[in-house]
This record gives sequence, structure tokens and C-alpha cells, in this order.
Amino acid sequence: MKQLANQSADIVRPDDPDILWAVAEALAEEKNLIAATELFEAMLSRFEDPDLLQATVQKAARHLPLSDAAQLYKSLLRNAPQTFETQPLQIAFGRGLVIRANAFGLPLPRNFDTELSRFADQAKQSKDWADLTLLAWTSYNSEDYARALDLFAYLPTDPEHAKAIEGRILSLKQVGKLAEAQALAARWKETNDDLSRLYVSLHASNLLDRKGKALDQAFLLDYADHTKKRESGAGAEALGWYAFDLKQYSIADAWFGKAMEWQPTETAAYGKVLVASMTGNKQAFDALKGQYSALYAKVANLSFNTRNGNRRSAGKRVTGSDRLSRAHRKGDYQGCLTLADNLIERGRGSAQVHQTRGWCLMQLNRPTEAQFAFETSLQLS
Repeated sequence: MKQLANQSADIVRPDDPDILWAVAEALAEEKNLIAATELFEAMLSRFEDPDLLQATVQKAARHLPLSDAAQLYKSLLRNAPQTFETQPLQIAFGRGLVIRANAFGLPLPRNFDTELSRFADQAKQSKDWADLTLLAWTSYNSEDYARALDLFAYLPTDPEHAKAIEGRILSLKQVGKLAEAQALAARWKETNDDLSRLYVSLHASNLLDRKGKALDQAFLLDYADHTKKRESGAGAEALGWYAFDLKQYSIADAWFGKAMEWQPTETAAYGKVLVASMTGNKQAFDALKGQYSALYAKVANLSFNTRNGNRRSAGKRVTGSDRLSRAHRKGDYQGCLTLADNLIERGRGSAQVHQTRGWCLMQLNRPTEAQFAFETSLQLS
């Protein structure tokens, strides 16, 4: 068909419009734009049936350069009889523009607002959810977030239209309504993986900008659960900085480690090295700095905090928590577990103790017990 079309559009003169459309589309695809435009123009002058005219206008808008398609469309409107209904042509041209923009990753043209609005109104009235979704996402990708939000909000809010819910959440964020976006993401986070990831991404700011306030424990447990399920580096890093801010350095170190495993960033690497400095672990600090300095300038410029490193100076009383941390660092996981259980029995089971106990249980291949320990740690924090 393409070879035939390139040879000559004149030799294809069937009465079947489907063949004419196929030839015109093939000509446009092969960049034979003059012949494609001439064939579309011939069809528009030949067809009398309104449905055929609308279909041809839509296809011209989809396949021809915008200037050529617009010229054919405007010429058709100018020459149409006064009794001719032009609104269906406007809708068809608007739909073709949307399909074109979506197919080529182009923004919607700014000088055809009437056609695009008519297309949107028609889709709303007929409840054509596929057309509305197409126009909404094309508007979003064109950075017309207000139009996108209006269209996404008109679509049904149910699991069957999860992609529209996602678009609505993203549009809310773009127009500055972050709280509404977060609330909607929280409501639909269990629907699918994409909405779960969006929930984690949008709520990361709550952990990073908490301004010294402790967050709700139910939220933290839920957020940590979705972060782990989706292996979200952004979520893990947010949890890491939240724990770091509360001076829960072992928890922070674990989350920074997950962030580097799932989605390495300079700030996550910096956090992991900073934890080693704050806990006075010179060996870990040197090893991590050596590992990340070549990749991240912020890590390369970090110096070991000797004041923290000398925190356990000679003559200072060694607490049960100190012994617990030492056992964990040395790899004595069974001894670490015994120390943690003793502290908990004596009523000294802090968030840090339960967290360290969880990591020891993980090393001893007891993941179910470890999960309970981690959850207790988060609740206590």
C-alpha cells in the first residue's frame, strides 16, 4: 500500500473511503506530504455525507502537519453551506488534534481552544470515558494542568478508572493542591502498584518537613509497609531522615541502606555515611566514604565527627544499650538478641532496642519475629 501510494495517488480512485483514507495515511507516513494533503483535500471536496467529512477531518488533523490540516479544515468551514452543521466538524478536528498530540508526544496547539472545548463537552455529555481520559492525559502532558484536573475530576472515581485517579492526583499536585493530592492518594493506595508508589512519593514530604513534630504511628507503619512493597528509594530515604532527626540512628541507617539498594541517590549515601559519623563508628565511616566519595561530592567533603567518635571515653559507664550495639556491630547476633530481651524484660525496651533486636533476628533468619520487632520500634518512636 505504501509503495503504491508513493508511486501515485491518482491511480487509486475507489469509491470505498476506507481505501482512500489508508492511502492518504500511508502517504503522510512516508513523508509524501504534498500528495497526502491533495488526497485529503480531494476527499473533503468529494464527500457529502457528514459522517465521512467528520472522519476525514479527524484523520487529516491526526496525520498531516498542523498547518496543512488547519488550512483544509478552515477552507471546509468557509465553503460550507449556511445550513451545514459545523459543530460536529469542530469536534472531529479537535479529536484529531488530541490523537495527534498523544501519538507524537506533542503539546496541544494553543490556537484551537474552541475545537478542543467542543470535543471535551461532547465527551462529557456522551460519557465517552475513553475520549475524556485521552484528552485529560494529553492536557496534562501539555502542562495544561487546570484543564487536565477538570477532565480527570469528571471521570468516574472507581478502581476501573484507576489511571484517571492517578491523573487527578498528579494534576492536583501540579496546581498546588498537595494536601488534596495526598488525601486522594491515601484513599486509593491499595488499588494498584502505581497508586501505591504515588502515595509513597507524595507523602515523603510529610516525613522530611515534619518540623520537629512526631508523626502518627499508624501512618508511619502504613507508609513503611508501602515503601517496602514498592521498593521505593524515595520512601526509604524519607524514613531514614525522619529517624535520623529523632536520633534513631540504627533505624536511619537501615532505611538509608534500603534507599541505596533500591534507588541510589547522593542524599541517601550522605545520610548513611553521616549516621556512621554520628554514632562514632570510624571503621564504617571510612569504608562508606571510600565506597561513595567517587560518586558523590557531598560524601567526599564529609569529615568524621571526632567528638561523636570519642563519646564513649575511658571511665564512662557502659550501659546495656551500649553493650547491645557492640554485640550487633561485632556480628554476635545471638548475644545481641539475649541482651535485647534482657533490656525489654527490665522495662528498658526503647525503640532503638526493639529495632536492633529486629536486625539481629533478621540475621538469625527469623523474619516473622523481626517484623514484629520493627513494628514495635516504630510504634515506640
